Amino acid sequence: MKLIADANVWYDIGNGRIAPEQFGVYGEGLFATPTSLLEVASGINERSFDERKRAAVSVIKYAAGVTEDTETHLAHVWKVRTQSVPISWMDGFKAIALAESVEELENGVADFELRIIRRVGVSVVHEWREKHWNGFQQEILTALDDWIPGYRNARSEGKYKRIAKDNRSAFKEAMRSREVAPSGISEITSGPKMYRMLP
Repeated sequence: MKLIADANVWYDIGNGRIAPEQFGVYGEGLFATPTSLLEVASGINERSFDERKRAAVSVIKYAAGVTEDTETHLAHVWKVRTQSVPISWMDGFKAIALAESVEELENGVADFELRIIRRVGVSVVHEWREKHWNGFQQEILTALDDWIPGYRNARSEGKYKRIAKDNRSAFKEAMRSREVAPSGISEITSGPKMYRMLP
């Protein structure tokens, strides 16, 4: 079984608040995510550099790997062809772990052993994260507001709003449609295995 860790786990390992050895009981090991790389990289500045570097070092030392990005994973699940270019997410963590400054990270970090230069465009990652994630969030808010009138306003106030009982069956049917679930998902379940997208 893979144990997939949120960015906060890598920060806690890097800051000595979590002992990574406790995760050794999981067969396939502890995994980082592309989202964690984007979270770590997009917030790097002179003040936060050391803490974020420690988080990246923790990934290099203790992660068994990095999971697929969400879009690639869903494309595999739904059997949809994509034009995406494979990204070596671990190289991003390595660049941050080896960099001595934000400037070096932007310009390129030399790995003399492998004879390569890795770089992370912090400003570009920050801009991409804001546009990509905020755009996705707005699409989800719009879709949910159609089914749950007032949902957008509730979320803007830090609250939530449940779907009306008389609308639940129609919503479940819509979620089973080929446009939403092309792989033919036949059941929407609740509980620990349910994926919840909350903006």
